[in-house]
Amino acid sequence: AELWRAKASRFLPQLADRVQERHARAGEVAFLLEPDLKEGRGGLRDVQSLQWACRAREMLWQGDDEALQDAYDVLLAARVELHRRTGRMGDVLVLEEQDGVAGALGVADADDLMRGLAEAARIISFRSDDTWRRVGMTLRRGIGRFSRRDRALAPGAVLRDGE
Repeated sequence: AELWRAKASRFLPQLADRVQERHARAGEVAFLLEPDLKEGRGGLRDVQSLQWACRAREMLWQGDDEALQDAYDVLLAARVELHRRTGRMGDVLVLEEQDGVAGALGVADADDLMRGLAEAARIISFRSDDTWRRVGMTLRRGIGRFSRRDRALAPGAVLRDGE
């Protein structure tokens, strides 16, 4: 962990590039009929990438850890059930498996399953996008400079760089 922190200015841009490449390849979990639960934008790998980024720079806001963990658990449960049902290590939740996965997870049907997965993926992708934007800012401007620009507007709402 210490090496990772010490070399963060070199490793973080590489990790950010890999995240973008993966998103371009796999698409968005929240918007695909057959999402890649692991590699897609808003998927399991995004949470793991955020964990690595945060080991180098504390970048998550208060409450993000719990929200990310809850969203991760939703996607992971579907992925584990997909593996169990198919007997193989696939990560794409194909249409033919969605009703079965939904039933095994106690969800009414495939539509409800996909709605829950999309919600979880949007939580992950929003936090991922925000975190990687802030990582880029800290690498360009130096650690801590971005936080002086943040202004609390209301509980859970911050004005940052005019956004």
